Amino acid sequence: MRQLFRVALVSSCAIMAIMIAPFAGPAVSATGTGSHDSQATLVPPTGFNPLTASTAQLTEYGFPPRPTSGQAYASWATAMKHALHYVPPAGGYGSEGTTSGNWGGYYELESDNGGTAYEDANGTLAVPSCSETSGASDEQTVAWVGMDGVGGSSDVFQAGVACTPGASTTNKIDNATYPYQFWWEDYPSAPYFFTSLIPSSGDTVYIDVNSQGDSVYIEDETDNDYSISKSVSLSNFSGDSVEWVTEGYSSNWADFGTVDFNDPAFEYSGGGGGNFSPFNYWETDGEKSGSAVVACPRGVQSGPPAWYSVSWTSTGSCP
Repeated sequence: MRQLFRVALVSSCAIMAIMIAPFAGPAVSATGTGSHDSQATLVPPTGFNPLTASTAQLTEYGFPPRPTSGQAYASWATAMKHALHYVPPAGGYGSEGTTSGNWGGYYELESDNGGTAYEDANGTLAVPSCSETSGASDEQTVAWVGMDGVGGSSDVFQAGVACTPGASTTNKIDNATYPYQFWWEDYPSAPYFFTSLIPSSGDTVYIDVNSQGDSVYIEDETDNDYSISKSVSLSNFSGDSVEWVTEGYSSNWADFGTVDFNDPAFEYSGGGGGNFSPFNYWETDGEKSGSAVVACPRGVQSGPPAWYSVSWTSTGSCP
């Protein structure tokens, strides 16, 4: 989770007409604070339907924006159909955000997109099955969707699933108290770990980070549960890159098997967006194994739906 790399996206745009239906209802505020971050979430009114809500209503309540590209819209619509049970974003902040050099996955840069900054990144992934590899107290792998941190910006706005095999015993990282846990972070501020919405290995989850709404949307499609962190107090956001990544905490990765990212998509400033064209990627070295590779990007499929995967390897190299 937390990282700074310096290294640049292409897009397609299809306009889709949507019938918008109004709604009315009260909203309540849920808040939380951390060392640098704060969040306040407006609870959607009873009967709120993101599929028929207006753009302004989606932003107000922290839902992902309605995509403008066909396949991205299809993935978004599927997720919104599963948004049946709202779960307040209860949880806690970990220690201060730290850096790691352990990214394995794909990215695109603002310069690949004609110099247009990004405002939203999203995607669907399957929660991996993780296991310990060395018994070290800080083994953890996170799979996340995010923006910034590649093109030279000093921040990373990211959210995803943390996989901490030792979290149920005495080995805990930050505030990770479950083997599988949702989290978000605006690096260099502290990560926020959800305790009210806990995924299981194999669950299909939808993740969205949105700079215009200052919001993080987390959904477990398998259980039809979702949670929203709104007004997350972004610092130094620039929108110069988007990423879909697996990352090892410190140098000690948990064996995560394979993480499949499905329909990775983005929206950019001024309107428009598209599905990810993954021509930029990392193949990550694991420091605990010297220069041995532990995370291998694999098998990009253009779809639809588009998907790619990152796989753990214990051989020290990728096929």
